[in-house]
Amino acid sequence: MITLTIPELPESLNKILNWHWTKRKKYKDRCHLLVRSEINRLGLTRIKGSVIIHWLFVFDNKHRHDWTNYVSGTKWMEDALVVGGIIEDDNMGVIKSVEYDWDIGKERKTIITIRSVK
Repeated sequence: MITLTIPELPESLNKILNWHWTKRKKYKDRCHLLVRSEINRLGLTRIKGSVIIHWLFVFDNKHRHDWTNYVSGTKWMEDALVVGGIIEDDNMGVIKSVEYDWDIGKERKTIITIRSVK
């Protein structure tokens, strides 16, 4: 099992869909950089075979948040897990299950836990 802590939350899908394609590309690149940096910092290597991914969104306030916007926003970080070499692919053959949860903390962040499935 590995855990990555990304120091921000995924952008809301509502925001992303309204961006110009160049801004979406910059966001994608930023997600890849954040995830790859954490992978390199921890010295992680690829998990072979199938995995379960758990996403924990940590908010710094108790406002109501729209789940589907944050869940949809994880796409670019999930793609970065493949590009960063942690998982083989992001298709249903590799990712067997995806779980989402939230919490309140001092800082906004995303915690990604990846467990191997035997």
